[in-house]
Amino acid sequence: MQRLPAPSPRLIAAIYALFATIALLLTAPAMPPFQNTDEFAHALRADAVSHGEAISRRLPDGQVGGRIDHGLAAASAQFDPIRFHRERKVTRPMYAPVPWLPLVPAGFPNTAVYPPFFYIPAALALFAARHLHLSVLHGLLAARLATGAITIAGSTAAIALAEGAAPWLFAILLLPMSIALTAALSQDGPMLAATALAVSLCLRLRAAPAPPARGLIILVCALLALAGMARPPYAAFACLALALPVRPAWRWTGFAAILLATALWAAINAHLVVLPQFPGRPVDPYTQLLHLLRHPARLWPLLANTWATYHHFWKLGFIGMPGWLDVDLPPQYHAAAWAMLALAAAATLAGTRGRPRPAMLGAVAVAVLGAVAGMAAIQYLTWTPLDAAVIDGLQGRYCLAPALLLGAALARPALRPSPLTWPVLIFPVLSIPVLMHALVVRYYLAP
Repeated sequence: MQRLPAPSPRLIAAIYALFATIALLLTAPAMPPFQNTDEFAHALRADAVSHGEAISRRLPDGQVGGRIDHGLAAASAQFDPIRFHRERKVTRPMYAPVPWLPLVPAGFPNTAVYPPFFYIPAALALFAARHLHLSVLHGLLAARLATGAITIAGSTAAIALAEGAAPWLFAILLLPMSIALTAALSQDGPMLAATALAVSLCLRLRAAPAPPARGLIILVCALLALAGMARPPYAAFACLALALPVRPAWRWTGFAAILLATALWAAINAHLVVLPQFPGRPVDPYTQLLHLLRHPARLWPLLANTWATYHHFWKLGFIGMPGWLDVDLPPQYHAAAWAMLALAAAATLAGTRGRPRPAMLGAVAVAVLGAVAGMAAIQYLTWTPLDAAVIDGLQGRYCLAPALLLGAALARPALRPSPLTWPVLIFPVLSIPVLMHALVVRYYLAP
């Protein structure tokens, strides 16, 4: 019996582009407007960028935000009744056209501190929709498609360049949660693409027989810096720069530049950070940190309680929990998706040669653990009420970008992709229908 030929990275990238485009064209219009997590706040940030406001500001009324089109608020209000209410469904009047209205100052504290770079595709789409006199809802759909298009383009390039890591990147980038982020107006989709491309370029640089081009090194560091600026715990990704096959001075310069860019953006926007207000449960980062330093023995019970309380929720959110975390996928699908990820890891390992390089393994380990620890620390200090028994606010989707880094640890120079990759490549044939069925049940079918 003839052995099934192994797919090349370029073929894997082409299959990804096909499935991701189909998923984008189905998911972007099927998800009701503003029903992705924090999508309204992301839309306001993108709209402010479209008006030239790259950096948010504190408004006269004390809110944090900028100038936005009031039509976005009017359109979002039409869909507010279904948010957080699984029993409520979309109705035709919700889709009544809303025109663009005058600019007004508005607060969007959840997204005000995010850099503008990953919002540029959405900002251009909103700008075009406004000047073409399309409705606000058409502008939102255009922004989703523009964000998805740039995400797919970057991810396709990443997979094509990833050599042995191509199966792993393919698997992560086509999980239902990744698909939902690709088809949403937010910074998350482009951020995943940037991270995947940085991982692929790191692998290419390590496999290059000649001294790597300085431009590629700068590009890797720039992509990692963008991820860190967008989500500060991802500044830990800077550790990848220390595993590049260049002179130590260049490694440390790249490492320092990534951390400096993240720190500089955080410093510029520090005065814009707004802490949540929970009735009777104050959030105070300074006091929270002081209590923990005075009583370090509290750390282990805190982490143990958090894991016991939320680990199942995180597992669901990593694979797929779109919308306002209220679109449920079948338990059988979650089990199949974890099995597929295990197969993707095996295919990545089987398709490479040579021993793992300690420098890259150590860099990835520190980067992933540092990112996860950083996310936990930020949520504990800025979102969790004082003396709470668990850390609140962590979500499984935050681990998608760190998971992409594991491709750099699993893969070495590619002998050829393993035939084990084929089941991974056909898994989206199951994923996309399951996701679409879940969206239809949640938003359109009466109970």
